Amino acid sequence: MGENIINNIKYMLGNSPFTQDMLADYLSVNQTMISKWKNGNRKMSVTHLEKICDLFGCSIEDVINNNVTSKSFNNIKFRTTEITDKSSLESIASINKIVNNLNYMLKVYEENGSK
Repeated sequence: MGENIINNIKYMLGNSPFTQDMLADYLSVNQTMISKWKNGNRKMSVTHLEKICDLFGCSIEDVINNNVTSKSFNNIKFRTTEITDKSSLESIASINKIVNNLNYMLKVYEENGSK
């Protein structure tokens, strides 16, 4: 896996309320697999990368091209610490996907005007 991808995933995980264990549960892999990805010992599937991007609210292009900053992914702040189950993470990922699609549509609209 590219070093950019690994570094960006580490950055997002380190700047989010999610733990490595939570990410592993969300992706239906064990924590050892996450460690292997982060250490560059295993390649991540595109499906897992897509799910990670959905969870963190960023694009795959940003992750691959090393454009992940605190502004390019949804650095989620919660008032609760009770986000511990997979269904909560799946809901967050679904909401982020909707937000990203809406932002993309707005960008296209602004670029093309109201033709």
